[in-house]
Amino acid sequence: MAQIPKEKVTELSKMNRIEAKVLSDGTMAFAGPFKPDVWFDDLNECFRENALVNMVAERKRHGQNAQGQTPEQEKAFKERQKQTVQLKEKAKVLSEMAAQKV
Repeated sequence: MAQIPKEKVTELSKMNRIEAKVLSDGTMAFAGPFKPDVWFDDLNECFRENALVNMVAERKRHGQNAQGQTPEQEKAFKERQKQTVQLKEKAKVLSEMAAQKV
């Protein structure tokens, strides 16, 4: 892990709303605004996880699920998924029947 100079810690906190602290062993720990109770030892991981939590929260505010689907789209997806499973089961049964005839 790359060491960040201590003077950069406050600069990071102001710029990105990322909270940073130096641990007793000299390593850095970071926490973001959307996951304030979780501390990361990698700044990029902190950005990624906080961005993901923020994105899911934004989508929920707009009435979408975590994948960005509206309730109608989610219902249609589940229906297509159910049909796909049924088709796979039929194909499996037909292949077993064909194998028994041979």
